[in-house]
Amino acid sequence: MNSELKNRLVISLPLVSVLTLVIFYATGFAQFFGALVLLRSLWEFLQLYKNQQVSFKWPAIVFSAFYLYSVAHFSPQTSTALGLMGFVGLFGLQMLDVDNQKGMAKIALTLVGFIYIIYFGSHFILLHNMAPDARHWGSSVLFTAIFICKFSDATAYFGGRYFGKRKLIPRVSPNKTREGLYCAYLGALVPWPFLTYLNGFNVWTALGFCLLLATMAFIGDLFESMLKRELKVKDTANDIPAFGGTLDMIDSIILSMPAAYWYIQILGIQP
Repeated sequence: MNSELKNRLVISLPLVSVLTLVIFYATGFAQFFGALVLLRSLWEFLQLYKNQQVSFKWPAIVFSAFYLYSVAHFSPQTSTALGLMGFVGLFGLQMLDVDNQKGMAKIALTLVGFIYIIYFGSHFILLHNMAPDARHWGSSVLFTAIFICKFSDATAYFGGRYFGKRKLIPRVSPNKTREGLYCAYLGALVPWPFLTYLNGFNVWTALGFCLLLATMAFIGDLFESMLKRELKVKDTANDIPAFGGTLDMIDSIILSMPAAYWYIQILGIQP
């Protein structure tokens, strides 16, 4: 076992244990901690472009904190209205920044960061709060969704490392292989039997849920790989040994959260 893989396991196993307890038995803290992770990830994303001066970094962080709070405590209409206010506010900031000649670039990059990390990522709160009258149902769905993403991510890593021969999209991520993708789908099926026993799911809806999240997890991983390749960086930060930054840890989860939420909503799955 190489040192990088060993470090990942040493860090991941305690995190999974703590995550399980927090998601099921400390709802408020779980959402607060999740919001902090998203805010830190947004900071990492915008920090990557600091030398180009093309983002409203701190206003975006402050606004995103209010937005995540609104998602957790208010109606979807309130969050939508707040998002509209934030969009208008970006133009106001650019009007005040009279010496800046990169207005559209700053607005565009700030919006991409907000939508990609905060808006998509905030769906973990919506998943966690689903069916509040059914004890632990939302927590079970959220935990299973995260487990599918990270397990498919891990099996993709193993599969690509030990069996990978055919490159998938070399110009985006030279290390991704077709064999790794196949292993990602196999890994995503591990929670399938458990999910069939969760109220509201059956064999086929559980299978679709697993395969959808594996797909979105892989796309999320590819998206961040494209980002880092264009900027010529290995990680978004250097805070977490063997992983890099928080965005490196959750890249496979971010796009999967809205996919999981809307899959359940569209199919009408409920306990």
